[in-house]
Amino acid sequence: MKAYQFKRLEADIPLIRGHAGPVVDFDFSPFNDNLLATASEDGTVKLWQIPEEGITKDVSTPDGTLEGHNRKLIFAKFHPSADYTIASSGIDTTVRIWDISQQRCALTFESLKH
Repeated sequence: MKAYQFKRLEADIPLIRGHAGPVVDFDFSPFNDNLLATASEDGTVKLWQIPEEGITKDVSTPDGTLEGHNRKLIFAKFHPSADYTIASSGIDTTVRIWDISQQRCALTFESLKH
């Protein structure tokens, strides 16, 4: 196996810049290779449709935004066998199951606070 040659990236590479806080997790859909979800400390999950040729300029407008957590997120993961379904969890002690085709929360699970 050939070893990877590490190198510095160019300073002007195109970026996704749609969150108001740091991105803490991301996941690609198992059903659509171009659909990316990002979870942020701003409490939102944002959905991005990545073009086949890749990102050629900075992107700041998401294709969808999932709002409902009232504190920063910990993770967001697509369901491995149910299309248009993603789960997110935040430090607000909730897990939310989202229907991304409707951009709405379908279920919320709250943990017991001690």
